[in-house]
Amino acid sequence: SYSFCTLLVSGENQKMNFEHGRTEQEVGMEMLADSCAMRSCMAGGGGYVMGGAFSIFGMMLGGSQMDNVGVKEFWRRAGKNAVRMGKGFAVFGFFFSGFEAVLEKRRGKHDWKNAGIAGGVIGAAQGYKFAGPPAAIAGAGAGAGFCALIDWFMDN
Repeated sequence: SYSFCTLLVSGENQKMNFEHGRTEQEVGMEMLADSCAMRSCMAGGGGYVMGGAFSIFGMMLGGSQMDNVGVKEFWRRAGKNAVRMGKGFAVFGFFFSGFEAVLEKRRGKHDWKNAGIAGGVIGAAQGYKFAGPPAAIAGAGAGAGFCALIDWFMDN
């Protein structure tokens, strides 16, 4: 039985064995990379970059709203939009990845159900935040379905 903090920091019940020529630092880095906290941080950072890139790409394609705008104004607007969208992707990635990692370690299995549960919880939270209980129900279903499907496709 593990506490939440133990799962968050140290990962699974990992024993530090130094067989096969592995040093203490190598084992420590492996444990850090496999920890729920590190997975969350990496997903948050990656989500921020991805959200920003999607935003700038979308603004470049959406020419009608930027027809009579100079280059400086375009990049000012694109930068603001990239930060806003990057934050949204970062928050979703951070909480989804962390919740999925905790579920995976707690259940002891890596399967599509972890992604479905995590996606449902995060989708419900996002829906409730923006539009209340009806949107929370829709967000839970959409998040669970989408995340479980993506995880299933990536594993197969």
